[in-house]
Amino acid sequence: MTTAQLSFDFDATVAVAPQPGAKGKRRAPKLELAEQEAERLRMAAYWQAKDAEDDAEARAYWSVGMVTSLPLWCEVQDSSQKYTQMLPGVVESIDGDLASVRIYASPEYGCWLENYPIHRKLAINVRLRELGRYGLSEGLQRVVDSGLLATGDAAMAAEVRGREIAQRV
Repeated sequence: MTTAQLSFDFDATVAVAPQPGAKGKRRAPKLELAEQEAERLRMAAYWQAKDAEDDAEARAYWSVGMVTSLPLWCEVQDSSQKYTQMLPGVVESIDGDLASVRIYASPEYGCWLENYPIHRKLAINVRLRELGRYGLSEGLQRVVDSGLLATGDAAMAAEVRGREIAQRV
C-alpha cells in the first residue's frame, strides 16, 4: 500500500477511545441551563433598573406647561385616527409616569399644518420618558412664553402661512 492510497476495514471491532483533552471537558447540561437562567435574570434586572432610572429622570425633568414633541404612538382623546409623526404639544397634567399633552397643530401655534383634525385635542396616558425633548416647535414655545396659549398668535400664523406659500412657489 502506498501513501497515496487508503483503505478502511469497516468490519473491524476495535472502538476508538476519545483522546483526553481533545475537546476539553464538557459541562453537565444542568449547569449550563442554570448559568443561562442566571444570565437571563441578570439581564432582566439590569433592564428593570435602567427603566426605573429613565422613569425617575423623566419625572425630574418634565413639569406642567412645558412644550414637547408628542410621539406618534399616543392615544388621542375624541379621535379614532392614528398618526405617524411628532406633534407639538404642551404638558397639561402629570400623574406618576404618565402625562396628558394638549396638541397644538395649527399656524397660530407655529405649526405648518392647516385645519389639522386633532389640533387642540388632548393626548392621554403618554409615558413621560417618551416625550420629545429635542426638535421642539420654536413657534409654540414663543406662544407659551407670550401667554397666548388660549388664542394663538395671528402674526405667527401669517408668518407660517407666508413661508408655506413661498416654499410651494
